[in-house]
Amino acid sequence: MEVITDAELEEETKSTAGWKFYWRKYKQWPETETETHSYTITSVNVSDGGHYRCRAGRGNQVYYTHYSDALWVNVTENLKPVVIIRPDSHVFRGETVTFRCKIQGGGDTEWQFSWYKNNNPLYHNTQEFSHNSVIHEDSGNYTCRGLRSSDTQISEISDAGILTVSETAEAVVSVSPQSWLTEGDSVTLNCEIKSSSTGWTFSWYTDVLYRDSQGSYRYRPELLSDSSRGSGGSYTLSPVTLNHTGVYMCRAVLGELCRIVSKDNTAYIKEVKERWDTFQSQAIFYGIMKKVMKPPMTLNTEERAINMLKSLPAMFPSAVAPPKKLERESEALLHVLMPSEDPNTYLQRRPLSCPVLIVDKENCMVAIGTTPVATFPKNHLHEGALYLMVYYYALHLTYPKCIATLLSVLQTEVLQDEIHERDTTSSYRKAITEWKKFIGE
Repeated sequence: MEVITDAELEEETKSTAGWKFYWRKYKQWPETETETHSYTITSVNVSDGGHYRCRAGRGNQVYYTHYSDALWVNVTENLKPVVIIRPDSHVFRGETVTFRCKIQGGGDTEWQFSWYKNNNPLYHNTQEFSHNSVIHEDSGNYTCRGLRSSDTQISEISDAGILTVSETAEAVVSVSPQSWLTEGDSVTLNCEIKSSSTGWTFSWYTDVLYRDSQGSYRYRPELLSDSSRGSGGSYTLSPVTLNHTGVYMCRAVLGELCRIVSKDNTAYIKEVKERWDTFQSQAIFYGIMKKVMKPPMTLNTEERAINMLKSLPAMFPSAVAPPKKLERESEALLHVLMPSEDPNTYLQRRPLSCPVLIVDKENCMVAIGTTPVATFPKNHLHEGALYLMVYYYALHLTYPKCIATLLSVLQTEVLQDEIHERDTTSSYRKAITEWKKFIGE
């Protein structure tokens, strides 16, 4: 952007000997006097812009000329954009990263934007764009600049926003002061994340012995009820007893999970729930139209929620069939326990490790792999898909291929998180086109 740094106004005369010059800006007084016919403003500001006139004078009893015609000096603001990277400038492989070019004080609606990575042009020309499932090669220096359509003013190029993509986060456990103890001692378990220290919430688990349906003894991780920890991830046992002997593990979750599910984040939660309710109400008629659902015959909200979750994968089908042991696509989302069925036994033989909703008579549980991670009342089952999306996002999990189309539709339609064209599948493009046509968009 070109900025006026010096303003010079001159009055042409045949000779300047004996003359003094007087300069006046419109609505400002007194005049500024100079010995020469030039007037220089250094370190010019926007406020220095305006109409300027000059006149000359000489003699003891000063004789003044008439004022000159006015000259307009236009000083434009030195606009420099800022690159904003969310959720952080240091992320892990598989996360979704959003870039935004913000021009402070310049407004946003009338600007067109250009993006650069390591000084090479990118194909994006919008104020904001996202990279889904970032990899190490996405690391680099991102800059932007703006072109204002109203006056073709071009901003300066921004300072670089530096994105660093690391491999999947790894949790490391240490023990202080030592792992060999006597009863009555105190011990602290520490959980740290390599290459990252902020924004994590920690939970602790211990291996518990149990007998499976075949009568064999096995171990499974069990969440310690008082183990939730914020930054630092320390868990202290004091005083220790023989019952504390065992294997301890930690799991770290980025603050994104807390942000999404926090009861204090009412605005975000309300907005997403409203979009989900709208999506469900439209999906009922969409499912009936596609002949994968029957008109609801019950007022029981739990039964209707189960019917919806079982039908969604067929509404937005993927090209890849589910594993044979899974029988049908909906089992990648939901499993309703039979009266005598043990949830741990089911998880042990389940062929997928993706998040799943387990429903029994009274409660619902979210499990990942063989590990239960959350429970919620059964009367919230109609929001079960949101619980699953929370964990896919917070733990940066890859969508299973057999339900990838459905989850991608929920990502764009409910969470309103765009998927770049390069990351879409033909199944998703077909499904979203049919859906948009049905809802009239």
